[in-house]
Amino acid sequence: MQRRRFLAAIPATAGLFTAGCLETPAFESTDREVSWQSFQVDAGNTGFTNASGPDGIPFVQWRSSTWGTPSNPVVVDDVVFFGTGLRHEQLLAVDIESGEVLWEDDIDGDVNQALAYHNGLIITGDRTIEARDIETGEVEWSDHIRCRTGFAIDGDTLAFGASVGDNLRVLEASTGEERWSDDTFTRRTPAIYEDSLLIPTMDGVQALDIADGATLWTSPFDARVESPPTVDDGLVSVVTQTGLHVASADDGDQWWSVEGRFRDSSPAVDGEVVIVSGRPADEDAMGIWCYGHDDGEEQWHVEVGDTTPAHPVIANDTVYVATRDNRLFAVDRTSGEERWSMTFEWDLGTPTIIDDRLFVTVGGRLYAIDGDEQITSGESQWKDLVDTPGLPDEVGATPSQSDFYFGSHGYDVDGMATVEVADDAPFSFDVTVTGDTVSVAEDVLITFTFRNEGEEKLNVLSGPPGPFGVLNLEPTDEDDPWITPWQPGYDSGHVWWSPLHGMRGINSILLSTPVEPGETIEIDHELSLSTNGIRPGTYSFERSYTVKDGNDADRSWSMDTEIVIEIEQPAAENGETIYDIEVIDTDEAPQEFMGSFEVSAVEPITESHPGMLELTINNVEGERGSVSTPGAWPFAGYVGQAEDGTRIVLLEEQTYAPGLIDKRTVDETMHWQPTHLPNKHHRRGRGSRAFDADEVATQRYVVLAHPENTGPIGGKTYVFEQGYADNDTEFTWQFTVAID
Repeated sequence: MQRRRFLAAIPATAGLFTAGCLETPAFESTDREVSWQSFQVDAGNTGFTNASGPDGIPFVQWRSSTWGTPSNPVVVDDVVFFGTGLRHEQLLAVDIESGEVLWEDDIDGDVNQALAYHNGLIITGDRTIEARDIETGEVEWSDHIRCRTGFAIDGDTLAFGASVGDNLRVLEASTGEERWSDDTFTRRTPAIYEDSLLIPTMDGVQALDIADGATLWTSPFDARVESPPTVDDGLVSVVTQTGLHVASADDGDQWWSVEGRFRDSSPAVDGEVVIVSGRPADEDAMGIWCYGHDDGEEQWHVEVGDTTPAHPVIANDTVYVATRDNRLFAVDRTSGEERWSMTFEWDLGTPTIIDDRLFVTVGGRLYAIDGDEQITSGESQWKDLVDTPGLPDEVGATPSQSDFYFGSHGYDVDGMATVEVADDAPFSFDVTVTGDTVSVAEDVLITFTFRNEGEEKLNVLSGPPGPFGVLNLEPTDEDDPWITPWQPGYDSGHVWWSPLHGMRGINSILLSTPVEPGETIEIDHELSLSTNGIRPGTYSFERSYTVKDGNDADRSWSMDTEIVIEIEQPAAENGETIYDIEVIDTDEAPQEFMGSFEVSAVEPITESHPGMLELTINNVEGERGSVSTPGAWPFAGYVGQAEDGTRIVLLEEQTYAPGLIDKRTVDETMHWQPTHLPNKHHRRGRGSRAFDADEVATQRYVVLAHPENTGPIGGKTYVFEQGYADNDTEFTWQFTVAID
């Protein structure tokens, strides 16, 4: 073993920390009670448990201070096992009630779904498979097999997909001895049903005899399976590129299917219903969908907004699902009625539910969520998580003049567009800029108009989204940010839009938009206060398009456009100060860490704009190095917590959009809050940044009130926590901000 650390008990609200070598605490039970064995509960990946989740209003009971790309939690007796880490991955055994770490140890890589329990062993897999004694963490057996999938484990059978050699491996779970292997390729975790092993393949599901690997049946769906299959009560449910399919687990005959987009969702089943995340082909909104297990009849569905839900879990009479905008939903199993939802600052894993408690990983941290009938939603759901220092006796000096324009009073816009069209073109093309002010009441529209004036169908060629692609207004000054206006009404797998970051995910493919004779296509692009990155400056856009004859592929014409936009700001009005901001405490980074941190207050919160903080990270080692953090670098949405549960949010200055910020009055005191939480669309997993010798990186953040607060933010101190790692160390860094 490289190293092992045993930790002392900790307060339930303080997080997890190293306390030196101690005697290993022993588990109480000798007859193991396995509550959650592997990904989606069991060998069939059913995602179903008879246990109930939190009763009443959910609140965070405790959380770990770990960070990184985590596994889903596995629960045995009163211990939760999970793996996580930014660069120094660990397997941890944690007491359910207190958050006490019983033991932790290094693991070889990111375990993700490859974590399972069998007969006193906790088994992990990535670059190496290791089976540890659950009481001591001692490795009982290991094998240098790199896992491609998670584990299916039943009895003494351990099955998974490998990255090297025979793709499919079946081992003795107790010893690691190989039973058999096969070259069947799978990218997803298999499932076990009675005496068969169900393998998701590139075009369907294959059932193999669990004893010797002999093929029992194949069920092709002419599409790649996109998530682990679920098997229960004689039926196997799988999600492919084209939809949800349910087939017999005995012979593979298909019972029913639903066309649609259900990717990234392993169905949850309880013998009566199949619950899956995504949307059918005839629906536009993403949500959670419930179908009859035997007949595929829709029972209910609930929409979850402009986001993608992940693997659902059924716990008794409640369905839980995490979404990609970092929300956790609880809905009624029978009706689909939403019971509650919580928003977190980092990306969520699939929840684990046992004994009126829910466990979920958030950015690599393990959260224990309990319920309370006596509390109310809002701050009380997060109370007692931090031990904040008191307000300073004297708040620092308030800047008299703002050196950053918050856009609260709008912008003056001067726009001009020109077009050139081939002389013999059987169409007209025009681009206009309408409006001269961007403010709360006014927008500027950039309108593309194309009309087919000929007698034949025409095809307009562009990248997504059709018909004219993305309008990027590029600043002529390279030091200014890009403006990426929203294209309203566009919904496609090729592009997604975030009001904080504009267009993303533009694929390098060519779209052809057909235009019939006499047909006109008109597309508006809004330049508004909700446009990402709007800043004073001069911006330009140049694009050449090709239009083809729909009946003659060799006949085509060109059309070109050039747009120039000049944006000016009126004089800034600072307004009366509402709250002063002061950084009153900052942790020192560990000595072995390559960098140092500084945080300072730049602007107070006034009647006309939010406040601002500045974070500086300095490479002090004198040589090039790399640092990793959870999410985007150095962080996107960053949430600070007061002792009573009140929260404030830091939003990156370059993504600030005035139209996405509201003024809100609480107890006759006004403060600013985001209409769209900044953490909802940042990068998942981990982010890294390379620093040259002595390089300094600076980032400014707008200070906002969390929209779930029920009281004012003033007169309190807020603790911010962030995970960092380099090649030598991994740690939690904190700083404290006073709002008064």
